[in-house]
Amino acid sequence: MSVRIVTVHSPLRLGWLPRLRPVVVGLSVGLWLVGILLPAISPVYAGPEWAWRVLDKSLQAEGTVAYEGLRDIIIFRQGRKVAGYQQKVYRASDNRERIVVVHPPQQRGRLVVSNGHQRWEYYPTTKQVITSTLPPLGKLHQTRLTSLHASRRHLHAEYLGEGTVAEQTAYIIRITGRDKRPLRQLWIDKDTFVQLKIQRFDSRGQIAYSAYFQTIKYQPTFSPELFAFKPRPNCQISRVPPPLHRIPLQAAQKQAGFHAILPRHVPPGYQLEQDSVAVTRHKDQFILWLPFSNGLDTFSIFQAPRCLQPPRVVGHSGHWWVQGKYCFALVGSLPEEEIQKIKASMGR
Repeated sequence: MSVRIVTVHSPLRLGWLPRLRPVVVGLSVGLWLVGILLPAISPVYAGPEWAWRVLDKSLQAEGTVAYEGLRDIIIFRQGRKVAGYQQKVYRASDNRERIVVVHPPQQRGRLVVSNGHQRWEYYPTTKQVITSTLPPLGKLHQTRLTSLHASRRHLHAEYLGEGTVAEQTAYIIRITGRDKRPLRQLWIDKDTFVQLKIQRFDSRGQIAYSAYFQTIKYQPTFSPELFAFKPRPNCQISRVPPPLHRIPLQAAQKQAGFHAILPRHVPPGYQLEQDSVAVTRHKDQFILWLPFSNGLDTFSIFQAPRCLQPPRVVGHSGHWWVQGKYCFALVGSLPEEEIQKIKASMGR
């Protein structure tokens, strides 16, 4: 067997930009990760505080409840369906996971495997494997809890009642931003607190992503081999490095050697995370990584004072342009008109 190992030095597929892991097999469905399953709760008072408690318990259930099921993923653009696929999902109670695309035929065989410590993403058409190291379960759990609690300053959670997904009764929770536009709608299993369905909305309030279980079975029996990954012959393995160290904007500018150019326009509800800026380097130039968030969704603007070569954009989530002596790239799922407004507002 011939396996080619490639070390990936940056987290973005945008040439000189840091390399972000590709969007894979709908893995971003799980927003709330890891912990221990808590007892069920009853909506005696179904106000915002109660809705946040449900979200908290959903976070603590993810990664600790064993199940298998069939899940549909649908991608929308401007409110219209543009892509979709179906996955078979296997999840063990110790954060092990296997997700396999079963439909459509041209995507069949794409998979993600995690043994709880290491993760592999396999693309059969290109024979490419992306592998990364997972943080300890407790650390991941604490990070997600901290993020969830911090988002309460910017977001509103509302209990909408109960519904049925995959023959399971679910609490329906809607999350909205400061401008009252919907960001997420979640269907959370009433007994296990597993997320059975999730909808994401774009900055215009139109649906952008939907994932839901057609069937789900709790506490199945798995063989250990199910969560082991063996590279196929002649595949290329790319290793994703640990996340970049995040620092305040002022320190990042000093390290990079130039001042950031900030957009005068961002979509409603978004703001720069000034304490989470990163600096990366490509050849002999520094690049600033500026993250923007509305509490749930994010986009990033990368900038460098000069371009050695135009970055190569892969997929539909990256946009790059040159303005004066600076190169910029925007990565994130935003409507085209918002991207154009951001680009037009980038100036000294």
